Amino acid sequence: MYYIPPHPMLVHFPLVMTLLAPILILLAAFGIRKKLVSAKIGLLVIGFQLLNVGLGYLTMELGEKDEKIVRKVVAKVHLLEHEKNAEMLVALNVFALAILIASAFLDTHKRFYFQLASVLILIGACFLVWRTGESGGRLVYKYKAPNAYFIK
Repeated sequence: MYYIPPHPMLVHFPLVMTLLAPILILLAAFGIRKKLVSAKIGLLVIGFQLLNVGLGYLTMELGEKDEKIVRKVVAKVHLLEHEKNAEMLVALNVFALAILIASAFLDTHKRFYFQLASVLILIGACFLVWRTGESGGRLVYKYKAPNAYFIK
């Protein structure tokens, strides 16, 4: 039996969550503003984004751990490109989370605009999802990073 590193198994969760987050936040923001849902739904959105940030950080740390092994077959410059994209993606998610947390302490009118600001940040993060996924795919399919786990 062979070892399957956890990074590639978990990395897709924060990527998909980042793509879903702007939609979820918009639905919550408009629902709260129109009084269709309780303002407490904003806490669920914060929880979702907190989980997203946590998983993003975890997968980034797991990738750092795998880097030592993968460097046997992939040049450091290619690994650094993927790492920088992932770091920027997590940073934008943290920034959006901070704005969402701050919004929880505001009145409904101001909260709405803070939530929209977090949506704009997360739309930017969606472009980084593409870049991070594309650079990770290149590591796997072009540079054959998984082969490092079969070298003795």
